[in-house]
Amino acid sequence: MLFSLKLIFKEFGEWLIVVKRYYYHPRFLVIEVMLFILYFFSNPYRLCRRYFNQKAQEGQIYGETPLTTYVQVIQELSLSASSKVVDLGCGRGRLVFWGSCFTSAQMVGIDCVPAFITRAKWISRLVKLSRIEWQCTDILEADLTQATHVYLFGTTLEDSTITDWLIKLREFPPGVQVITVSYSLLEYEGAADFELIKEKEMDFAWGKSSVFFHQRK
Repeated sequence: MLFSLKLIFKEFGEWLIVVKRYYYHPRFLVIEVMLFILYFFSNPYRLCRRYFNQKAQEGQIYGETPLTTYVQVIQELSLSASSKVVDLGCGRGRLVFWGSCFTSAQMVGIDCVPAFITRAKWISRLVKLSRIEWQCTDILEADLTQATHVYLFGTTLEDSTITDWLIKLREFPPGVQVITVSYSLLEYEGAADFELIKEKEMDFAWGKSSVFFHQRK
C-alpha cells in the first residue's frame, strides 16, 4: 500500500514536470490528450497481456520509461537531422512522439502489439507528423536499417532473446549506439562487437537504475 502511494505521488510529480516543460508545444499537447483518451478505457497493461494471452504464449510485462528520464537519455546522445532513433518495445509510442516534436532526428517506434502501432499511426496522421515511422513486429524481426541509435527498455526480456538479438546486431556498422536499461550487453555472449562507452544512473518507476550506452566497434 505504501509503495503504491509513493508510486502515485512520483508519477504525479513526473506529470507536473512534463506539463511545465513540454505542454507549450501545441502538437505534443494534442498528442498527450489523444493518448489519454485512447487509453483511458483500454489500459496498455491489459492490452499487452491480452495480446500475449490470445497468442497462447508468455509475454513481456508492460512498462514505460518516464519521459523525463528518456529526455536525459537523449541529452547524452549527439543527435542531428541525419540520426535515426529506434525505440524497441515502444508501447503507446509516447517517447517516439516526444522525439519527433522536440528533436531533429527521425524517430522509429517498434512494438509487437498491433493495438499500440495502429493507434500510434492514427495519431501521427492526425497531427501530421513527418520523420516518424512505426513497425508492428517483434525484436528479432525488426527492421533496424540505417538506425544510428537504438533504445531498448527490455528489463524483462529472456536472456535467450537478448543473445539472439545480439546476433542480429552484428549487421550494424561501426558507430551505431545501443542503449539498454538495468543490464549491459557485455554481460551476454556475442557482445564482443560492442564497447560500453558510458553508464548513467537514472530514475524509473521502481527507483534508480543504470542505463548503459554501448557503441558498435
